[in-house]
Amino acid sequence: MKTIPQASLSPEKNREGIELASAAYQAVGGTGMARVDFFLDANEKFWLNEINPIPGFTSLSLYPMICQLNGVDGEELFIA
Repeated sequence: MKTIPQASLSPEKNREGIELASAAYQAVGGTGMARVDFFLDANEKFWLNEINPIPGFTSLSLYPMICQLNGVDGEELFIA
């Protein structure tokens, strides 16, 4: 198993993951920010791992790394 903060997915598979994350977050009544983690199996099926309502913000944490890879800097996270 590997942790890949920005996997090489097709645009369709990426959109599917975003939609699943949003649906999972809404299903638990999430508010504010969270990190929704999935496993992607060899058949490219998503499996929900966890919804983390308090994502880490250390230099080793995935949340700020993922945000940065998607063009969102730390200051924007705290202002939003």
